[in-house]
Formats: sequence, C-alpha cells, structure tokens
Amino acid sequence: MLIFFLTSCTSNVTTPSISENKQTADNAYTCDYKCDSMTTGGIIEWAIKMQEKEESRINVLTTNLLELSDQNTSKAIKKEIIAWNDLCTSLDQTTSQILKLKWWFGGSYGNAVKASTPLEIRFIRRACLDDDYNLLNGHNAQKSSYDNKNDIDIIECAVDSAMSQVSMANVDSSLFEYKYYGTLEEYEQCFNLCRNDAAKLKFQIKKWLEARNEVALTLNKNIQKTYYNHNQKTINSLSKVIYGCLAD
Repeated sequence: MLIFFLTSCTSNVTTPSISENKQTADNAYTCDYKCDSMTTGGIIEWAIKMQEKEESRINVLTTNLLELSDQNTSKAIKKEIIAWNDLCTSLDQTTSQILKLKWWFGGSYGNAVKASTPLEIRFIRRACLDDDYNLLNGHNAQKSSYDNKNDIDIIECAVDSAMSQVSMANVDSSLFEYKYYGTLEEYEQCFNLCRNDAAKLKFQIKKWLEARNEVALTLNKNIQKTYYNHNQKTINSLSKVIYGCLAD
C-alpha cells in the first residue's frame, strides 16, 4: 500500500469529507492519505480523481463563504479568490518544472509524485477554506500569536532550496552521454524556465497574502489573529509540498 502524506483537515461544513483527514499541529494542515493502488498508473488515476473532488469541495466552500459574509468581507474574499487562483496556477507550473528536472533521468515513482502534487495543493486550499468558514460561522476561534506579518521566509527558502537541488551544479553531466535523456542544453533551458517560474511564484505568494490581509481587515478584531493563522498554516503546508518535490 502506497501512502502519500497529503494535507487537509476535518470539516464541520456540510460538504463531502475524507475520513482519514485529521488536524494535528496548529502550524500546518497535515494528514496521512492512503492510495490502495500498487501501480503507477493506478496512483495517477486516483490522484486525478481526488483532485477533481477537492476542486468541487473548494467551489462549494467558496460559495458558502461568500453567502455567509457581509458586503465588505464578500468583496474582499472575491479578490482573495482571484489571488489564490493566480497563486495556484503558479504553484502548479513551478512544482511541475521542479519535478521535471528532479526526475529528468527517469523513475516511475516520479510520475506518481507529479500527479499527487497538484492534489496536495488543493487539499491545502480546501483545509484553509474549511477553517475560514468555521471561523466566520462562529466556530474554531483558536488563540493565535500571528498578526498580519506572516512569515513567508519558510516558503521562499523552500523554493530556493528546490532550485539549488535541481541546478546544473547538482547534475551528473555524464548521464547526458545517453541521448535518451536529451542534452545538457535542454536541461539548462528547462532550468531557466523553472527559475523564472520560481520568481513569479514568490511574487504571487505576496499578492495572495495582501489579498488575505484585506479580508482580515473587514473582520472583527477578535478573530483577525486566527484568520492570520490560517495564512501561516497554508504557507507552512505549501512549503512542505515544495520540499516534498525533492524527496526520492
């Protein structure tokens, strides 16, 4: 049995839930998620189907959030949704390029990781929206030390670490003697594209946090710190996904 360590949390919202989901430390969204397939093809098919389910859950939660919010908060949430969609696209592009470089020289497990990474990203989003909904609905107003100065160093460090590991300095150039793997120049071109994507990702992270902070400013001060905590949990969780791209 293959186990992916994906991210999510339990939900009190009337949307589909995953029984394996569990909320642990308050600094990240984490869960053990099991895929029963023993084949790469089966894992990929499972991941794609689960991603579709999570996207559907995200849409339901988003609608519920907008219906629950007052006019000012709803307006800010709509901007946050746009910012997240831009960030999600950037995350998909960057992690896809990192994984392409990481598994440049083959390995069937790499295909499974490539399929599961977008699923992890959507788990994180759904978990964050779960927390947002419950907070705005009067539940789970946990004590939090976070303010609007969320720490993004952790995710920027993860991106930089990933880029360092797949850089030319860490590639065995002798492997390019086998034409099956392409050329060193092709690898370098892919790396340069990945580096550009990584720079855009850092920008989109900041834009998303700005949008989240705008939402927070429309909320009661008693729950603002908890809302900021959702931001940080998301950042921490996304950092784990990026580091996970480097695992063998």
